[in-house]
Amino acid sequence: DSINLNYIENAFDFDMAMLNWRKVTETNFNVVEFEASFGISNQIKHSCCPEFVFAGRSNVGKSSLINKLFNRKKLARVSSIPGKTATINFFKSEAVRFVDLPGYGYAKTSKNEKSRWSELINSYFLGNRNIAIVFLLLDVRNKPSKEDIIMIDMLKNLCLLNGISGD
Repeated sequence: DSINLNYIENAFDFDMAMLNWRKVTETNFNVVEFEASFGISNQIKHSCCPEFVFAGRSNVGKSSLINKLFNRKKLARVSSIPGKTATINFFKSEAVRFVDLPGYGYAKTSKNEKSRWSELINSYFLGNRNIAIVFLLLDVRNKPSKEDIIMIDMLKNLCLLNGISGD
């Protein structure tokens, strides 16, 4: 229902997008495997299929959610220490990639490392990606942080934020 079709420029693109969406809806999501990790933006491979992106603060539960969705305890690396996901991690199914972005905000790390993560996330979103949906995870126990608001604004500006859901 909420497919963002803003990038489609002609009928051929529309047909290809609908074909890709049919592949997504027919995908066996029980068959998901780790594909690759990238710590530098110029390492990231071209987007070849729709990408479901998980974004949010450090330690908000992005990797845990990925593991829970696929009923796998060790698909995505999880740690109780914030900032362990320092790379963009790609997981591939038959027709979809799932993308686990590094967290932002809370992690106690150097300014250089935080700057690298910020550049990596910005380059990912500003690159020519086939982003189907972004799941921005927020901790409902706390008010959105300054970094959460910046991410929400960026996703709005890129037409990647269609709605906000929460309890």
